[in-house]
Amino acid sequence: MLSTDPQAGIALDELALVYSRPLAHTALGEVHPALVEPGAETEFTYFLSPEFARNSQGFGTIALEASVPLTFREIQIDGTPTDVEIIPTDAGLRLHLPQRILAAERLELHFAATVFQNSTRFRAFLERESGLETYRQQVDPGDAVPEIAGAGDVVSLPVDQVLLTRLDIGAGLLTPNADGINDALEISFDVLKVIDARPIEARICDLHGRLVRTLNNAPGVAGHYSLSWDGRHNSGALASPGLYLFHLQIAGDSITRTLVRSIGLSY
Repeated sequence: MLSTDPQAGIALDELALVYSRPLAHTALGEVHPALVEPGAETEFTYFLSPEFARNSQGFGTIALEASVPLTFREIQIDGTPTDVEIIPTDAGLRLHLPQRILAAERLELHFAATVFQNSTRFRAFLERESGLETYRQQVDPGDAVPEIAGAGDVVSLPVDQVLLTRLDIGAGLLTPNADGINDALEISFDVLKVIDARPIEARICDLHGRLVRTLNNAPGVAGHYSLSWDGRHNSGALASPGLYLFHLQIAGDSITRTLVRSIGLSY
C-alpha cells in the first residue's frame, strides 16, 4: 500500500494460521558426494532419514529439487529397490511411491546431475495428497547417515580459479561446401562457479587478430554452452580458406580467463 499522507498507517485486523499434522515428526536429508568435479556428470545419493510419531500422517511422494537437471536412477526404502512413478517438474523430480510411508528408517534416492556452481543445493520435500489438497513438508539438511562424513544437502566444487573448462571444437576443421560434412564448426564449453551473469565473449579472429565473427557477446552464468560457426564473416560473406583463432573469454569477479584454439577453414 502506498500513501502520500505521512500520518497514514495500516492495521492488522486478523491473522489466521492453517495447521495440519506433520507428515513426519522429523526428516533429515543428506547428499553424497558433497565435493564433485565441476562440469562432469556425477552419480549422487540423497539419503533421507524420517522419524514418525503417533500423529504423523506419512507421505506418498518425495519431491527432489535443484538448480540443475536431475536424472533419476532408483530409490531404495530400507535397502529394498522400489518402483516409483517419476514426474518431471520445472524444479526437479516428483517421485510418487506405490504406497504411503508411515514407517521407514532410511530412503536412498539415486540420481545423476552435472554441477557447475559452487554450493549447489539439492532439496527434498515430503508430500501427501488428500482430496484437492497437497500437504508438503521440507526435509531438513542434516546428518541423515552418521556413518558417512558430511551433514547437509549442499554440493561444493574444488577451491580454485577455474572458470572455463571442457572446451571442445572437435577436429578444429570446417569445410562449408554444403555436402553435409563439417559444414559448420560445433563448439562447446562449460562455465564454472559464475553465479551473477558475467560477459562471455566468443569470437573468431584471423591470425592478425582482426575480428571475423562474433559468436557470443552476452552475459551468462555457470552452465554448459554450445556455439556454431558456419565459416562466414559478421557481414555474411564466406571467410577465405586458412587458419583462424577461436577466442573464448569470461570476466569473473576478480579474474579474467581466456582460452584460444586454432581453427582450419578449407573448401
